[in-house]
Amino acid sequence: MSGYPIAHRINAGQNGYFAKDWYTRQQISVGHDLGDHRKQTEENIHEKDDTQHNYVSRFLGCHPDEEKNLHIGENIIAYAPNQDILLGIGSILSEPYYEQNPRTLTTQDIHHYWRDIVWLPWSKPVDRDEIGAISPRFNENGKHRAYPTSTLERYNGDFTGLKETIEKCEQVDLNRL
Repeated sequence: MSGYPIAHRINAGQNGYFAKDWYTRQQISVGHDLGDHRKQTEENIHEKDDTQHNYVSRFLGCHPDEEKNLHIGENIIAYAPNQDILLGIGSILSEPYYEQNPRTLTTQDIHHYWRDIVWLPWSKPVDRDEIGAISPRFNENGKHRAYPTSTLERYNGDFTGLKETIEKCEQVDLNRL
């Protein structure tokens, strides 16, 4: 592991549908219902998880490789795909919880698993292209790329540089979503 902070990059729903909801409620979530995780063993959840790179298991903290799981106190970088908005950087405050009847923002994207977060004081929604224009290294496919290609990818890039870049960007108005 590098000397950089651990963070998990996560998509705000398949097409970024949850971006405004996540930002205003200070929560993150994932879809693909495996049932109420509180009533199952971690092994059972992981066995049922057929998502790409077992992202539901990792969100719930049920992946056998502990380093891949989300933990309270770790950072997340939230991205809204198809909106090209880096929603923000937050810190995880809670264990996951299950919503039997979750709020539905689209007919395709229903998220049952949620965690509370707090957005870092310097974080704000910014345009991905503006981040790249200010500091091209954040567009690269290496460790500095702030946005994920699939949900829950690790980020081991430079938080200091990302913070400085975000602070130089104009805040995106989420009411346009």
